[in-house]
Amino acid sequence: MMIAAAVPISAAVAMMEGTVSGGVATTATSGGEGMSVRLATAGNPLVQYGLAAYWLGTALYNQTKVSEALYEIARAVTYTGPGALDRTTRDKAASFLQNAYEGYHGSAEGLDELKQLTSKSALPPDNFTIKSIKQIEEERPPEDPKITLWRSIRTALQAGDGAAYFDEKMKDTVIPQFKAKVVSQPNPKQLLVAVDDPSGDATLIFESPFRGAIEPGLEIEFSGVATAFTKMPYHLELRVDRKDIAGLPSPGPSRNR
Repeated sequence: MMIAAAVPISAAVAMMEGTVSGGVATTATSGGEGMSVRLATAGNPLVQYGLAAYWLGTALYNQTKVSEALYEIARAVTYTGPGALDRTTRDKAASFLQNAYEGYHGSAEGLDELKQLTSKSALPPDNFTIKSIKQIEEERPPEDPKITLWRSIRTALQAGDGAAYFDEKMKDTVIPQFKAKVVSQPNPKQLLVAVDDPSGDATLIFESPFRGAIEPGLEIEFSGVATAFTKMPYHLELRVDRKDIAGLPSPGPSRNR
């Protein structure tokens, strides 16, 4: 939803200049037109402060100055002093803020913090910015290719023809090495591990009992032969050989004398 479409910043300034006694908004500061609106409206009981911030935010948004725009609109929504928005306009502004923020940032994460900030200050802090979806993607570390492979296997097995896929392409075949953390050791021949789910998404089954205890949280790398799977919740069972698991502690002494 757009509001006051294509409102130029100068129009927002002019609107405020017309409402301030003595023309106190006629001189722009080094911060530009947006700053002059802020200075003209801050603490002035003769000015419709909420509407000014709302209009300014919309003007900035139309000029793709999104971080500044969202700050101003959030300020309009959270400001409750003299010249605040009426309830109907505040609700419209809040709806616009929610949609614009999520569309730009990719989620509502950080929106509550933005509102808390704008409720306390008319001006954003130095170097204020809200990261766009593109910026977040560019900063995200590259995904481990092994995790990508594990997830692609999971997607295939959870599909409608997952059982057929497993029987034809995976059952009794060697699965390449994956990193995992030990979740628990249900018995000496089984190890529940977490590859991509902290609660455990694979069970490693030894052909002979493992001598000694294996502590939860231990990081290992394993490969094994796929023997079975569960679709929901996803779980893969693999037959493993001790030599194909890196990171396990040395086995305890044999009890045979």
